[in-house]
This record gives sequence, C-alpha cells and structure tokens, in this order.
Amino acid sequence: MVERHLHDDDVVLFNRQPSLHKLSIMAHRAKIHQHRTFRFNECVCNPYNADFDGDEMNLHLPQTEEAKAEALILMGLC
Repeated sequence: MVERHLHDDDVVLFNRQPSLHKLSIMAHRAKIHQHRTFRFNECVCNPYNADFDGDEMNLHLPQTEEAKAEALILMGLC
C-alpha cells in the first residue's frame, strides 16, 4: 500500500548486494528529479563498489517515524 509518494528530503536507505560490510547500506536524503533513475554522489561509489557496469541497487524507505529516527542515528545522516 502506498500512503504517499517520495518527497524531497525523505530518508532513504540504499543497498548494493552483496552486503559485505556496514557501508554496503547507507542512509541518504532523497532529491526528486524528473528522470526515472536513481543518482547519488560520486563520493559513495567506493563504499558501494559501484562501477556503473549494470550494478543493481536496492532502495528502502523507512515507513515509521521511529524507523526514520533509527536510520538517522545509526547511519549518521545529518
């Protein structure tokens, strides 16, 4: 069930399999663009081991305020 669409500054969790270390999943703030793709800062390419050769990323959306707060605290998102 979709309660609402994604908005700017929503907390999202990006993950790239296999999750071998704690930086394989990180919290980010969403910025909505017109295109139907995900983009992220080049600075996080190394932790995700992203080389843009067809990598698949997973996007998770914390649903409750408690889950959002937990992501902010545990994953160090300001």
